[in-house]
Order: sequence, then structure tokens, then C-alpha cells
Amino acid sequence: MNKIIKRKMTMLTMIFAVMGAVLFIPAKKVSAADDNSGVKITISADNLNSDSTGVNEVDATLNRGNKFLEGLCRFVGIAVAVVSALFFLISLPTHQSDMRNQMIVAFFVGIIIIFVPEIVHAIAGR
Repeated sequence: MNKIIKRKMTMLTMIFAVMGAVLFIPAKKVSAADDNSGVKITISADNLNSDSTGVNEVDATLNRGNKFLEGLCRFVGIAVAVVSALFFLISLPTHQSDMRNQMIVAFFVGIIIIFVPEIVHAIAGR
């Protein structure tokens, strides 16, 4: 029994390590040094209706933060879905129907958490 638990814990550790590596792989870095034109602040009707602040560095920082939160949300959703699926499989041989029902609900909650960024973008109309 202990060998089975150790294998499952090793498998979970590897899954979380892979998901963590995917989440924290650095994206293409945008730096202010790449922009030779300096800071440009323009105010027009297009800027007032968009999500842009008009300052390139601020926009880049906000976009990076937004992408990080989207990745973190997906990571949490995947973790919830994987752990609930694992506990669902554990509950099958023991005939624990209450745990099985909770894990089915938790699995679908994890799936919803994975798609929260798309849901928010659809509601915001972006």
C-alpha cells in the first residue's frame, strides 16, 4: 500500500513540476530599451475607447501581469481538475459515493477555472 501511495505522490509531483515549468517559462521580454523613440503620450478618441494607457511601458507591464494571472488561473484549474480526477479514481474501489460526487463537481469546477480568462474576455467584449 505504501508503494502505491509513493508512486501516486511521485506522479503528482511530476505533474505539478511540469505544470509549474510551463507556467513560469519566460515569455518574450519587452523592454523599454527596445523602444528608441522614448515615451509617447497621445490622447485621441481611439485611446479613450481602448484598453491602452498611451504609455508603452505601462501597457507592456499591464499585459505581462494579465498574462501571468491568466497562466496562474489555468495552472490552478488544471491542478484542481487533476487532483479531483485522481481522488475520483481512488473513490471507485472503495464505493464512497459521497466522495465520488464531490470529486465530479470539483473536476468540473477545475474545468471552469481553466476557462475563466476566456469567460471574462467574452463578458468584457474583448
